[in-house]
Order: sequence, then C-alpha cells, then structure tokens
Amino acid sequence: MSRPSPRHAFDSPQSVWAFLTQPADDDFEGQHFDRKEAGRPQSGSHLSKNAVDGLKELVIKSVSAFANTNSEGGLLAPWVLPENIPDADFFVGLSYTQSRGGQKILGFANVFNSYGKWEFYAGNTTAFDPHKRSEHLAALSRLALARLKQEHALPAGLNLVFHHSVRISKDDYAAILAAVRTVSPDASVSFVWVNVHNNFRLFDSRAETDGSIQRGSFVPISRRRVLLSTTGYNAYRKALGTPRPLDISADHYRAGTTSPVECEARTLALQVLNLTKLNWASSDSFTSEPITIKYAGDIAYLTAAFLRQREPFQLHPVLERTPWFV
Repeated sequence: MSRPSPRHAFDSPQSVWAFLTQPADDDFEGQHFDRKEAGRPQSGSHLSKNAVDGLKELVIKSVSAFANTNSEGGLLAPWVLPENIPDADFFVGLSYTQSRGGQKILGFANVFNSYGKWEFYAGNTTAFDPHKRSEHLAALSRLALARLKQEHALPAGLNLVFHHSVRISKDDYAAILAAVRTVSPDASVSFVWVNVHNNFRLFDSRAETDGSIQRGSFVPISRRRVLLSTTGYNAYRKALGTPRPLDISADHYRAGTTSPVECEARTLALQVLNLTKLNWASSDSFTSEPITIKYAGDIAYLTAAFLRQREPFQLHPVLERTPWFV
C-alpha cells in the first residue's frame, strides 16, 4: 500500500483510512512516532460512548502525528514572521558553557534566517581550553557559515548578525570576523550583546499611563548602546512582568573593514524586538528575550547538566536538525 503525503492524510483522513488503520506498522517505519492503534470492535458487539470518544482521540493523535512529524517532511511548522527583519540575512545565536571546574568549554551556535525560521544547530564536538576560546568560537562560526552556504545561495554583501548574552571579548570578535570572511569575503557582520541582567528600569511618566513604558520603546544611551522595552504595556496585555529593559550593545563591521561603526538604533531595536515573537516553547505571543539568546542559553544550561553527568559530551548529528532544546 502506498504511503500518502502528510497533507493528504491531514486534509482527508477518510480517503486513506485503510492506511491509517492497517494492522501492521511496516509502512510507518522511519516516521519518528509510534502509531496509535485504534482497534476494531468485535463482530456483533456495540461500543459505548466512552469507547467511541476514546477511538476519536486515538485517531486524531494518529493523524496529527503522521501529518506533523515524519520522514517525508512535516505538514505544520513553528511560526515565523510575516515579513523579513530589515538589514539582516541571517542571525546566529552564540553561547558557550564550562565543564566542571571550568577547565573546558563547549561552544554552540543556532542559525535563523531573516524571517526567524530556525535553520540548524552547530556545536563544537570536543571541549576546549578556555584560553583558546577565540580560536574555537571562530572555527564554530566558520563551520556554521560554510554549512549555511552549502544549503543556501548566500546573497552578495551578506548581512550576518551574531547575538550573544555571555561576554565575548573584542579579540573573539576579531577572530570570528576573520573566520566569516574566509567563507563570505564581502560580508557585513554585526555583533550584538544582549544584556538581560542589568539595573536599568524604564517608566512612562505621562498622566494617561500607569507608569509602564510601552513594549517596543527604545532609548539610545550611546552611539552603540540601546535600551529596549520588551515587557512593557502593549495592546494585547497591560504588562509582561517587571519593566526591565534589555541593554543592547552592538558593533557593526562593514564589508572589507576591521574597525566597528555604530549601528542605527531603530534598526537594532527592531531586529531584537521581532525575535522576541518566536518562542516556540511558549503559547505566549511575546517573550522578554529574543530566541537567538534564549535558545543559546537553554542549550548552555542543558549541556552543562549533561557534562555534570558524564564527560565527554557529544550531541548526535541527527539532533542538529531538530530543535531538541525547545
């Protein structure tokens, strides 16, 4: 029996009923889910209402599982932005974690396109000495960009934006920049440090407000630094927790240059704000952190836990294509 496409199975389960209810699981091999057996009533017997409801639930689970995640490609995918984020072709969320005793480090990178679609995860396969952080973060960035180049036709004058919430030095920036340009010589590169743990607070003193500054408001405080409100008042909710802004610092390197220039404050704020709308691990429309640093932080936390259990740690290659950290 031929295997139907996910779209066909989801839109018209009745037409593929024989496939969904066949007694053997042979055709479901490699589908990455266990098919729920609906079962069949005995001849001449009657089903109770509870049994019928149970059958309905099992059929829904079976069809949904087949339609959403299978080897032919999922029918449904996590949401993305309706319009692309300006002045960026791809975003890379960088992070690293230390092993017990702080003697070794593992680096990670999550890659997203300009619509916020998650592309893949990349990580150092072996832990390295903290004193060689620049070298290994550069190698990780080169690996991620080379892989991106294999899978996409990179545009001329690529705009690449690195986000990080852990401290990365200027030497790290220089090493990563040089590594990127071995793959894409005409790339413009931005390094954006998103500091969630800061002492800034923003409030709206106007009489018509309750004091909470509106979500999306930003305040430039220097040529390369912006405070952005992601938890303030918005049309869908009065507030999202304590109005603590993100402290965002950015260095932008134009194509062919090695000295940073300032970023346009509105563009920087808009990029980060858009990426707070894509937390697939939450039913909330808005979150306080952009997914670039949230997922990087989640990976660092989980990997640190794995390292406490056993060293060395290496993620299975199959999971590089799966958002296992969500």
